[in-house]
Amino acid sequence: MPFIYAAADLMLFPSYQENCPLAPIEAAACGMPVIYRDIEEYKSLYMSPYIKAGSLEEFISLTQRMTREKEFYNEGLKISQQLLIQFDKDIIREKLIHVYKSLLNNWESSVTLRPFPVS
Repeated sequence: MPFIYAAADLMLFPSYQENCPLAPIEAAACGMPVIYRDIEEYKSLYMSPYIKAGSLEEFISLTQRMTREKEFYNEGLKISQQLLIQFDKDIIREKLIHVYKSLLNNWESSVTLRPFPVS
């Protein structure tokens, strides 16, 4: 996939409905700006700001800016890098360990272990 993404300078992701799309995250990881459609799902998914378009005209305008304004393109690269942080495997691993330990602690405090009766 990195070779395919390397052939592009920018990714447009105009999907109307998604929950956690991997393609734009892969594109961001390969070092390109991503323009998402402005849909409700992304507002709760992404913790960092992202570039979004609400209409075809906005996609065209943002794409033109990306191709003409180096500063805006570089800002898009920075935004992509920020988006990746929440998907870092080390951060996710630490969060999962915390969740599992919390669940285990709650379970241990609510359960009284008794030995099995021996007959």
